Amino acid sequence: MKGYLELVSRLKELKSIGYIKTHRTGNTGIGKTLEDLLGIEENNIPGPNAEMIELKSARKNARSMITLFTKSPLPGGANSVLLQRFGYDA
Repeated sequence: MKGYLELVSRLKELKSIGYIKTHRTGNTGIGKTLEDLLGIEENNIPGPNAEMIELKSARKNARSMITLFTKSPLPGGANSVLLQRFGYDA
């Protein structure tokens, strides 16, 4: 992709298509399909995946929340301690 405006244009094109069957089953299917249709190579690198923008996708009636920003506390491993002390079964 050449820039932000091209990304927005491609997203509008995809929206106009309507329903698109996912390319993969399971929770990651929607995001994988979006990346495929935008020509973005799949990777496991944390950070932006399209023109300095982190794409987020979800099924229409999904009840799960989407995390837009995540900041890990310091020192490293603090998340595990917080989970042990304050975590609970949903």
